[in-house]
Amino acid sequence: IHVKAILNDIDTLNLHLDIGSSDIRITKEAILQKTHLLEHQTEILAGTMKPDFNHLKKVNKIELGTLIIESPVTLPTGFTAQEMDGRFGWNLFEGKILEINYDQHLLIIHSSLPRKLKGYVKSRIEFNRSFVCIHANFLIDHKKYSGQFLLDTGSDQAILLDSAWCSKHQFPTALKCIRTSEVKDPRGIVYHTKIVETPSFSLNGFELTNIPVYLLGSKNPVGFEMNFIGNDLFKRFNVIFD
Repeated sequence: IHVKAILNDIDTLNLHLDIGSSDIRITKEAILQKTHLLEHQTEILAGTMKPDFNHLKKVNKIELGTLIIESPVTLPTGFTAQEMDGRFGWNLFEGKILEINYDQHLLIIHSSLPRKLKGYVKSRIEFNRSFVCIHANFLIDHKKYSGQFLLDTGSDQAILLDSAWCSKHQFPTALKCIRTSEVKDPRGIVYHTKIVETPSFSLNGFELTNIPVYLLGSKNPVGFEMNFIGNDLFKRFNVIFD
């Protein structure tokens, strides 16, 4: 989910929406090659000094389509989604309604909740250490496995399950293995996973079947027990965040 962003009226970047992140994060490569955020460090241009990404010029304004955000928190990052210059997080839309319409390829910002919505079902948003979460569950061999899931639209996976959660809930280990894989977190750290096929996953009454699920084989990248719903599953829905 990406849009063109304009920084300080001069720099154009390709940023993607990551509900699992916050603020504005720009890759170090994009900062160097596509922005003026280091132009005050004249020694860089002369080749006599390495860039100091902890002392960027202030971002006074960012434009995301017709939305203008004044003085957003802007930080460097070493890793983001493929072919992106960076990402923007959920907290830029506090006090607003954020609609993701996958069918029409639109990201719509509302000042109030749209009326006469059809086909939508309300679900409570929960915040775990500032991460946006929702409850969902699996149904496997007539047994329900429920948990809290971090909404991660910056990920291209469907579902990623925490190893500690799987152990605590005795999540089935004999599911059909599709393949093994590696995933990276925003810091670029690699995690080895096994991808299995689960028969049924329910999200607020919407049921999906035969879902590929990544089983995390090591410690969770956020540092505490948490499952993830990625964009490969989320794109099956149109979503409105209040």
